[in-house]
This record gives sequence, structure tokens and C-alpha cells, in this order.
Amino acid sequence: MKDTFIKEFIQTDFPYNVIKHLLPLLRMRTFDLKIEELNKKSLEIMIECHYFEFNVQYYDDIVGMYPDIAVKFIINNQQKFVSLLDEFQMTTNLLEQLLFNSEIDTEIKKMLFNQYAEDYMTEYIAENMNNQGFNVTERIFEEAKEYLKVDKKEKLIFDNLELFNNAEKMQECFEELEGDYYDLADRTRLHIVELKATQQNEKLVRHLEKIKYIT
Repeated sequence: MKDTFIKEFIQTDFPYNVIKHLLPLLRMRTFDLKIEELNKKSLEIMIECHYFEFNVQYYDDIVGMYPDIAVKFIINNQQKFVSLLDEFQMTTNLLEQLLFNSEIDTEIKKMLFNQYAEDYMTEYIAENMNNQGFNVTERIFEEAKEYLKVDKKEKLIFDNLELFNNAEKMQECFEELEGDYYDLADRTRLHIVELKATQQNEKLVRHLEKIKYIT
């Protein structure tokens, strides 16, 4: 079947069910259609059936029109995306979507986080990165806490206590909190700070004893 016929088929407004069943079978020998010439339903079907190659130019064209479909384009071509990663312009929005999409391979998520989290941090990434089991370094932690208010910053600190292996670093963290935790920042005198009996606080106390922050 000639490409000219297939082009006409693609550009004709057939019912969705017709396009869905026939388009994957009608493969152009040379795909030379412009992305902007395709309607959304045809483009979605093409991406799903790998109708055309994955490259940066097609991605840029798609994301300019349909950002939600552009993410699907990556999901369906994950290994190719990784191989071309240096050619892509990462954004905070794209990184956030990829890190928390259940269809993205776990190892790819970890790689993306390690490579981009520090420079493309968002509030949502800062809040949820520990729940995903990502490797939070001290530099990523410092960047993340700038996006959070005090109550959420508190959770971030408790989720990453292992980063604070000396008293000076721990003191800096307490200085950014409130209430009893802020009182722990004062190391100029001996004094008693009472904390509620919670698992979180028990974990904190054990850590503070370990680094000799408290007696």
C-alpha cells in the first residue's frame, strides 16, 4: 500500500475505532508527516504502537502540543530516552512526572533522581522523594528543604537523619524547626528538653546519643 494512501487515511477524520484498529497495520515506508498535522487521537495511537521513531525533535513537537502525550511517548520508549538523555532539555515538571509515574522503570527513576534532583527540585519531589527510596544526598537534602515549610521540613529531617553524623549539622537542622525541636538547638548550656513519646522522637533520641549530641 502506497504512503500517499496511508497519509490520506491518517489525515481523514475517521471514527476512533476505525483508526485504532487500522492505523497500526497501515505503516508508512517513510514517515514524513509533521506532528502538528496529526490530530490527538491519531497521535496517541501512533505512540502506543511505535509508529515512528523516538527522537528529541518528535518529543519537542509533541510536548508543545500535548504534554500529557509527550510523557507517554517517553514511557513507551524508556531505554531510547535514556540513551538520548543528554540531548533532552530536562524541566522540573518533566522530572516530577517521570519520578512518580508507576510505568517508569525503577532503575531509570533512580538514575534520573541522582542526575537531576538537585537542579530540578520541586516541592512535590522534596515531600515524596524519601517514600520512593531514592538516594538522598546531603546536597539534595539542602536543596529540598528550601521548598518546604517548617512542618514538612521536620519530616524531611527525620527521614534523613543518617545524613547528620555530627553535632554541628544536627544543630543547624534544629535551628530551622519550631517548638521543642528548636530548643534542642541551644548547645550553650545544660538543659532538659522534653519530647513526646513517639516513634519518631525515639528514633531521634537514639541518633542524638549516637553522635553525642545529648547525654
